[in-house]
Amino acid sequence: MIVRTLSRPAPATEIEVLFTWMLPLLMLILGAGIENSKGMRIFGALLVSAGIIQALLMVLQRFGLDPLFRQTTSAMDYAPGRMIGTIGYHNQAVDFLALSASGIFLLSKSSRLKLCFMLFMLFVAGLTANRGGILAFVFALAAVQSFAVWINPLWKLQKKALITASVILGICSVLGAMTLIPETGDRFKDAVKDFRHSPAVQSRVLMNRIGCDMFTEKPWIGWGAGEYAHQYLDRLGNVLPEEKTHEILGNVVFARETHNDYVQFAAEFGLLGFAILAALVCSIVISFIRAGNDQSDAVATAMFILVYMAVASLFSFPWQTGMGGPLAGFLIGWLLPQKETSKNEVLRIWPKISKSALVAFSLILVAWSAVDSFFNRSVPDILAEGHSERAARMLPRFAYRYRALVGAAYAVAGDYEAAEKELTAAQKGYRDILLWNNLGNVYGKLGKWDEAVTVYERWARCGIDYDSALRNLSVAQEQAGTLEEAAETLARRISLWRTTPDEVKRLAVLQMQAGYLLKARETLFQYRGKWKSADPKTVAEIENLSGAISLNLEDYGEAERLFRSALQKYPGLESARRNLDQLRVITSAADSGR
Repeated sequence: MIVRTLSRPAPATEIEVLFTWMLPLLMLILGAGIENSKGMRIFGALLVSAGIIQALLMVLQRFGLDPLFRQTTSAMDYAPGRMIGTIGYHNQAVDFLALSASGIFLLSKSSRLKLCFMLFMLFVAGLTANRGGILAFVFALAAVQSFAVWINPLWKLQKKALITASVILGICSVLGAMTLIPETGDRFKDAVKDFRHSPAVQSRVLMNRIGCDMFTEKPWIGWGAGEYAHQYLDRLGNVLPEEKTHEILGNVVFARETHNDYVQFAAEFGLLGFAILAALVCSIVISFIRAGNDQSDAVATAMFILVYMAVASLFSFPWQTGMGGPLAGFLIGWLLPQKETSKNEVLRIWPKISKSALVAFSLILVAWSAVDSFFNRSVPDILAEGHSERAARMLPRFAYRYRALVGAAYAVAGDYEAAEKELTAAQKGYRDILLWNNLGNVYGKLGKWDEAVTVYERWARCGIDYDSALRNLSVAQEQAGTLEEAAETLARRISLWRTTPDEVKRLAVLQMQAGYLLKARETLFQYRGKWKSADPKTVAEIENLSGAISLNLEDYGEAERLFRSALQKYPGLESARRNLDQLRVITSAADSGR
């Protein structure tokens, strides 16, 4: 993973994604190095306590009684979205809830207590309406309960099969009952009954399609960590149709992850990386199978974690979150069955090398985290004080995200050349809509309208904040002299969203300037409902424009009528008076010629 990422043309592109992938693995190795024969019940109690605190806090947050983050959660109208716990996002809070709940298998020997506690935690997870987390919780609970049945040596095969079927049926019934929770039920029905028109489902289809496209292009070694986030916007533009509808736009979101860890891992590290990962997982599973009844509590806990994370990874990105992946990695490593090692084996050269490599990378991770934390706190403060040059000097070349902030600060200060330099450098390793918006604006301020058109076209193709993209693109195309394209872009925007009389007038002017007089007349007629009820001056200006179009079409009678109507509505409109005088000259010359 490290070698593939650092061997790219720009190794530091979205480099933080490498650390989010590596942190769970490092935590697994750390956990595997801790003696687990002692303290399991204590650690189980800590997990359960954390889970109970998290669950109670999430319930209070749902009902608007947040004791910790009321200023944040009170602004959220969507009740499940308020259930952020102590994590900051309700989907990730469910992951923490589930992983904490797994501690009950280490703490208690009572099957009834385990089941009741797990069902309570599942109910709290259900209140969040996080479909992926709920399904993962249900599958993990069914797997563990079935495991508890099959390891019982006193029951016959038929009884084990019957009880297992009853367990699975009962948990599925619980899942069905959870659809009675309003938001949870609505979200499941939306995904099942109307999945073709569900934004949550279709947006994931787009994300996974992009990830699959990346994988098919480099199936063996992948692109390297962070490339999905870096390439997402451009690739989104490639998979969307040129003509976008409201339904299509409703499915488009800005995503730095595929919402499917398997697809993203395959896209970024290819079959080689996936094979190594599969070998690691298989070795972990085999070690737990061999442990069997000897460590049934640890095996049950690990099974719950593995199944939960495996299912959740189909719908989300739990291995890349701030809490879920690293915590799961640590717990699995800590629960791994351990063998006694001989003195000679410990003294072999390979363990020393591997430990040295682990320590070295851990130190690199800590150093990077410290540097990133420093930039995250200091750069905004320096920019707020107006010292953009100081912030630019302190940043290394590969700090792409922070260079985008510095570029924006330069643009606000009016130093557009410096802003262009920083924003252009930033997009080599980091991209989002705000950066493209700022870069296009800077190009416009510098009179580089062709470059601005290129940036805005990339923005418009991806469909995110499509309204603003079309507005900016139309202006840039007009300034670049491509009036026909500017008119088409503005017409596309007007056809999708409510418009104003000024926009209708601008569209007609662009079409008129591009030589499409009949289109301009048709536009004013088509949107007459938008401007007929406007203030007298606006109506007069549009009637004057319509008269000018008729004059160019040599429809002199209609032109005269419109000019007079415009002056009647707003006598101070001098352009209408000049147009009427010009019309008189033209008609007089025509009469003299006859």
